[in-house]
Amino acid sequence: MTNLRTDDSRIAKLVITNNSGYANFRVTNIETLQPDTVLNTSLTLYQSVPAGEGYLYQAVPVVKYGGKLKYNETISGTNTLLEQMTIENGVTLTINGTYNIYKNITVKTGGRIVANLGAVLKFYNGSSLIVNGTLTANGNSANRITFTGSSMGAWNGIKFISAGGTISYCDIINANTALFIENSSPSILYCHIDAFQTGVYVKGSSSWPTISYSYIEGDSYCVAHYNNGNGNFFNNSFRNSLYGVYVSSGSPHYDYYGAGRNIFENSISRDKVYSNGLPAMGSNNYFTIPNGSYKYIRKVGTGTIYANNDYWSAYPPSDTYFYGSVVRSNPLQNPPTNPPAGPGWLLYKGVAEDFFSEYNEATMLFYDGKYEAAKEGFKAFTEKYIDSEYSCHSLNHYMLSAELLGGIGKEVEYLKSIRQYKSAHKNTQFYALKWLLQLEMRNGTTEKAKNLASEVETASVYDWELSLDLAVGLFEFKGDKLEAEEILDRLSTKFTDNDTEEAITFIRNQMSNGSNEGKEFSKRAEETGVPDKYELLGNYPNPFNPTTTIKYALPNQSSVELIIYDIMGREVKTFNISSQPSGYQNIVWDGKNENGSSVASGVYIYKLQIKSLENLPDGKAGNEIFVKAAKLMMLK
Repeated sequence: MTNLRTDDSRIAKLVITNNSGYANFRVTNIETLQPDTVLNTSLTLYQSVPAGEGYLYQAVPVVKYGGKLKYNETISGTNTLLEQMTIENGVTLTINGTYNIYKNITVKTGGRIVANLGAVLKFYNGSSLIVNGTLTANGNSANRITFTGSSMGAWNGIKFISAGGTISYCDIINANTALFIENSSPSILYCHIDAFQTGVYVKGSSSWPTISYSYIEGDSYCVAHYNNGNGNFFNNSFRNSLYGVYVSSGSPHYDYYGAGRNIFENSISRDKVYSNGLPAMGSNNYFTIPNGSYKYIRKVGTGTIYANNDYWSAYPPSDTYFYGSVVRSNPLQNPPTNPPAGPGWLLYKGVAEDFFSEYNEATMLFYDGKYEAAKEGFKAFTEKYIDSEYSCHSLNHYMLSAELLGGIGKEVEYLKSIRQYKSAHKNTQFYALKWLLQLEMRNGTTEKAKNLASEVETASVYDWELSLDLAVGLFEFKGDKLEAEEILDRLSTKFTDNDTEEAITFIRNQMSNGSNEGKEFSKRAEETGVPDKYELLGNYPNPFNPTTTIKYALPNQSSVELIIYDIMGREVKTFNISSQPSGYQNIVWDGKNENGSSVASGVYIYKLQIKSLENLPDGKAGNEIFVKAAKLMMLK
C-alpha cells in the first residue's frame, strides 16, 4: 500500500480476498505491527498513509504461520505450523492428516481440537499441545491416532489444564511427560503412553481423569500424583519404568468400581507402588515380583493403604515385599480372569521396540561369531531406522562386524553416504564421521583426519569427542605424543568440567605408562601406595567370560557397595563391604546373580558407592561419599 506520488497523507483502502482454501488468514502490518486481523473470506482495511510513504502487509494462513484461529478450520494432507497458535472460544480445528508442529498450540476455554482417524501430530523443539478447552481424538483399532515427537523427549506432551476431552486408540509417545493433567478430568482409553520421564502426571485435587485399557510407561514414572492429584485407573499395564505408581500426595483409585485389574509388569525396576498418599489399591490388581530389595507397595508417611483381593506373584505375599502400613487381606491365589488384568489388546511395537528386538537378533549372531550375517542385519536396521537415533547403535556394530571380517577399508563409501544423507539422524551421521576419522588415522593420513575433525561445530559435544579420538589416534597410530598433548591442552581450555578433566587424565596416563587400568599415580600414591582421591578404575577384561575384576581407589578407610544391574535397571548382584582399608582395591564378579545362576550375554551396568569412615580434618565424622557407574559386557 503506497502513497509515493502525493504531498499529503491519504486514506488508502486495501481489500484482501481469501481464495486459498484456508479458513483463517492472519493479516499483519509489518511496519507498524498493529494487532493482527484474521480474515475468513475477505477483509477491507482503511489505512492513513503519510505522504511519500507506504506500508507492507503480510497475509498468511494461521494453521501454518500461527496466530489466532477465529473460524472453524479443517486441514488434510500434510501441514506444518511454524509459530504459536491459539484456538479461540467457540472455534474447532479438525485434523485429518499429518500436522508437523514447531511451536505450542493452545486451545482456549470454549475452543476445541479434533484429531480424526489416522491423524498424526508430530511435535518439534519442545512444543506442546496445551488444552484449556476440549481435545477429542478417537481412533479405532485399525486406524490409531498418533501424537509424537521427532525423537524421544523432543516435545512436552499434551497438557490438560482445567480442561476436558476424550482420547481413545491413540499413541502418545516420545514426550518428556506424555500427559500432564491439572484440575482436569479427561477420559483416556486403549492408548499407548510412553515418555522420557513420566507417562502420566496428575496434579490438583479436582483432577479425576479416567484412564483404562492402556499401556503406560516412562523412564522414571508410569504415573505420578502430585499436589493431591487423583484419578480412576483400571485395566492398565504399567511397564518399563523405575516406578509404577508414585503418589506424592492424593487418593487416586486403582480399584475402580471394585475391579482395578491393573498389571504392574516385571519391567518396573523399583517399587511397583511408592506412596506418601492414600491410593486405593484393592481388588484384582496383578503385581509381579519386585526386584531385589524393592517392594510391591512402599507406604511412607501416615495412614494405611488397603490392597485387598489383589494377586501377588509370590503367593502368599511375604512381609518382606511390603514397607509401611499395607493391609492385603484375601490375596488371590491365581491371576484375575473374566476379564484378566491388563489392557486386553496387543501393543503395537513402536520404533524402539521393533529396533531393539531386531537389533538383539543381530547381536546374538555377533556373539556367536556369525559376523557376516550380523553385519547384514546391522546394515538393514541402520537403513530402516536411519532417521532415528537408534541407527547409530546399529551402524557402530555394522563397522565392528566389518572389522572382524578382515578390515573396514572397504566401508569408506558407505560411511560417506551415511554422512551425506540428509535424513540420517545427526548422531548416526556423527558415528559415520568417527569411523572415517579412525580410518584416516590407521592409514597414517593425519591431515585428512584433522580436516574431518574440523567439520563439527567447535566447543560442541561432537568437537569434544572427536578431539579425544584425534589425540588417541595421533599417539597410537603415529606415535606423536607432543601433538596429542597439544590437542588435549586446547580441549581443556574449551571444556573445564570434571568429565573433561577425567577423560584427559585417563588418556595422558595411557600415553605416560601404557597402563590399561587408567590409574593416576600422584606423588602421594608413588610415595605411600595410597591414592589421593576416590576413583573407579574400570573392569578388566571387558567384555568378559566368565569373570571380571572391578578396580577402584580408596584414599581412606571406607565402606563399599557395588550393585550390578541389567540393562532394564533390575538388580542382578550386590556386594557390600562394611569396612575396607585405603589403597587400590578390587571386587571380582563371577558373572552370576544372587541365586548363583550365570547371567545371560549382554550389557550390564555397575554402580560403585563408597563412604569414607575416617574423620575429616576438623574432627567431624567422615561423610564423604563417592558414586560412579559404568558399563560392562558379558560375552559368551
